[in-house]
Amino acid sequence: MPKYGYRAVHAIIRETHHRFEIQIRTIGQDVWANIVERLADHFGIEIKYGGGSAGLQEALLSLSATTAEYDIAIDECRAAHARGDFATANKALDKADTALGEMQRQSADLGKHI
Repeated sequence: MPKYGYRAVHAIIRETHHRFEIQIRTIGQDVWANIVERLADHFGIEIKYGGGSAGLQEALLSLSATTAEYDIAIDECRAAHARGDFATANKALDKADTALGEMQRQSADLGKHI
């Protein structure tokens, strides 16, 4: 499990006198990161680094795990579709839909903290 639930990858690009950071996120990772940014606006930046109540941190870790389930299911769906295995693609899509519903529920619960 990533530290504090954050899962995106950062790439640092160095030019002669400049440095650029590129964040690479899946859809699920982007949802999670945007929610955490909104919570940080309300509770302070510490929320991004394990601060805040234990209940809030637990909820963020749970949402992180659910977004990973969503991303995995979408990947499985795409791979099965590319193979022409539409039955497996549909099952994976059902998993993604279930995870998306759970993400929405968890996001709404986190919104109650604001």
